[in-house]
Amino acid sequence: MIEVECSVEGPCFMKLEEYFNVLAPDDIRLKGTRIGIESILYEDIYRCKTPEEIAEQFHSFLMTRR
Repeated sequence: MIEVECSVEGPCFMKLEEYFNVLAPDDIRLKGTRIGIESILYEDIYRCKTPEEIAEQFHSFLMTRR
């Protein structure tokens, strides 16, 4: 679990398995998609995109998966 900021007092935790499918140690994908976490991280680390920009980039793909 990872501690994250939340609006209630005290620590909040998120369960990574609710958001990711771990298919192999080097193959982690957003749950319900074929988007690898490395694609998201690349946009963040190397292209310095904001979370909003990343969401917009992958938005159309994610919407077709629902």
